[in-house]
Amino acid sequence: MTVKHSRIYFKISQLLKTSKPGNQVHNLILCSYPVDRRLCPVLYTKEYLKRTKPSRQSDQFYVQCNKPYKGVSRDTIIRRWTKQVLQLSGIDTQRYKPHSTRAASTSLAHSRQVPIDTILKSAGWKSTCTFARYYKRPLLSGAESKFSGAVQNAASAQ
Repeated sequence: MTVKHSRIYFKISQLLKTSKPGNQVHNLILCSYPVDRRLCPVLYTKEYLKRTKPSRQSDQFYVQCNKPYKGVSRDTIIRRWTKQVLQLSGIDTQRYKPHSTRAASTSLAHSRQVPIDTILKSAGWKSTCTFARYYKRPLLSGAESKFSGAVQNAASAQ
């Protein structure tokens, strides 16, 4: 991870679920969001790093909140934290599971006219067939405004 003034770069050195040997994995870049500091991922990432520095026992990005402050497993992030974010956003977690976030976010991006190449690159897919076959989902009427409104309300409440 490299922290700059208005960006944070995460170098992804391991293969991801959707990557294959020989294919370059794109790095993750978080950009500041000066329009609303309450929604700025760079601001909150820097604050998180500052607050967790004294108790870190691991070089993993996410660490436990309680002793012994070890790195948090992938399963904890996916199963527990993602579910909590969905619940705080007003999403029915009996109906929509953490795995649904990938289909929901890419389908919403597609409905908002985000270029398909951008969606594929962001998700790590090579082919539009993967998106069309497994992830592109119809949005419920009014779902876009309800979803974005719920996310914004949850962020504002924090």
